[in-house]
Amino acid sequence: MNKKFVKLISILTIAVLSLSAFTACNRGRSSEHKEIVTLITDDSIMDRYLKAVEGYEKVEYEQIALSYDRTDFLGPTDYTFRGIVYLTDEEASRIQEEYEWNEVTSPEFEFKEVNTSVIGEGPWYRCTEFEKDNCDVAMGSYKILFDGEILVFDMRQA
Repeated sequence: MNKKFVKLISILTIAVLSLSAFTACNRGRSSEHKEIVTLITDDSIMDRYLKAVEGYEKVEYEQIALSYDRTDFLGPTDYTFRGIVYLTDEEASRIQEEYEWNEVTSPEFEFKEVNTSVIGEGPWYRCTEFEKDNCDVAMGSYKILFDGEILVFDMRQA
């Protein structure tokens, strides 16, 4: 047989086998995702992501992870956290006086599990300095709004 023909057949065989292996590995995987939402009512998020808030009565938030229906996927997951921090009167007064707040529109976060009945009409305020003092550097994006009594937050890990 001609050496060029054998080389061509070998290259084509390797290409077909590689494509078959790639297709087999990705079989059944969907590019669409599902959100896995877990309601959390402990205050573990406070020390990590809202560390400058000193006085609060309770915290309720959602931890949201994305799933791509991959049973064989074992890797790091970036989470989104959305929730409400119920401040003490003293803490609400402290952060209102300590930071310069700018009026913004009401929160437009889409909560799945958090009880949103306490989220009123506002007015609502946002302060980038307050966000910088609170949010960990691991957060890719964050938004914290304040109405004078509660904090409402939406934070995504990078």
